[in-house]
Amino acid sequence: VGVDAADPAAAAETVHASQVGGVFLPGNATALLQDQSLRALQAGARIPVTVAVDDEGGRVQRIDELDGD
Repeated sequence: VGVDAADPAAAAETVHASQVGGVFLPGNATALLQDQSLRALQAGARIPVTVAVDDEGGRVQRIDELDGD
């Protein structure tokens, strides 16, 4: 699930409440990646949580408007 990397407490609560298997960190916020915040997130999970980040860097072109044709 997508979580707000700028709000580590909310991300940890999402994991604890939902017991998701993985989280996705979009954007540029990094608070969840600092100060042992990931450790707190993992502590609320019954199984280890996979963490994915949006880190392509540089100019990004979104393709949201494509319809598959």
